[in-house]
Amino acid sequence: MGFLKRMMGGGEDAERGPDWASPMSRQDADAFVEAVAADLDRRGLEHAIGEGTVSITRGGATSEYGLTNLVQLCDQVGRRQWGSAISSHFDNLFAAADADAEVRELARSFDGVRSMFKVRLYPGANLGGMDPRPPASWALAPGLTAAFVYDLPTTVSTANPEQVASWGIGHEELLATALANLRTDAVEAQPITEPGPSAVVACIADHFFAASHALLLGERLPPKATAGAVFVVPHRHALLYAPMADMGIVQSINQLIPMGVSMFNQGPGSISPGLYWWRDGSVTLLPAQFDGGNVQFAPPDDFVAALNALPAP
Repeated sequence: MGFLKRMMGGGEDAERGPDWASPMSRQDADAFVEAVAADLDRRGLEHAIGEGTVSITRGGATSEYGLTNLVQLCDQVGRRQWGSAISSHFDNLFAAADADAEVRELARSFDGVRSMFKVRLYPGANLGGMDPRPPASWALAPGLTAAFVYDLPTTVSTANPEQVASWGIGHEELLATALANLRTDAVEAQPITEPGPSAVVACIADHFFAASHALLLGERLPPKATAGAVFVVPHRHALLYAPMADMGIVQSINQLIPMGVSMFNQGPGSISPGLYWWRDGSVTLLPAQFDGGNVQFAPPDDFVAALNALPAP
């Protein structure tokens, strides 16, 4: 429950920081930049911090990294823990870079990476995330990209399209293996709204694959949810969904939309603020907005037809 409260809590500072450092205040954003620089100085690494990015020269090569996820994490844990959070973040980034050569060697055959092979959700290119690169990644819905990844001891590395193609294994077989491994990453599921067949359920976890459990949503729905479910995946640590079992789903939709936007803005590991409809394995983005005070929802005709077929609460 503590992690769920952190994910859904938070407040706003009177003096906002720069957009790239949201939701930090200006004072915290400046302190954050100083803390990042101090960590990289300690490592003896040449670096340049820009607007939401940092360029780091290491081993003779220069790479640019985004700072958004680290900003969100530091905003949640508080300044006293910034040092350890920033240190761990760069430890993981550099471990991933160092592991690339080893992973490339293991991935010469699928059996070499089978046990670490999973699927993970990322923001789509329209949200500043990944472009689909079949057969290693594909567009699940607007704003969502699903990607095959290697779950390493200290980091997650995305699969290379050329590697995946070289195996000569069909997408469905690869996905079945990835989902089987994904099931081993347990999530804590609990209702977070008033009880009922269409109540909102939160699946929360500290690991990076909680949101990816949206790909297993069909296994969580009760038999009466014949119209599927609506869900949000605001960041990597959370999947929130509501079964479409009765007309109580209308209230759940009105709750999910602002939750999705708020948690997306908070992070860390933001994925999408959007509301999605899961039905028989397909995923559709629903037209919904939340401006901080009002919920706007204009569902398509097929969704309205599915609503009208539901029983009363």
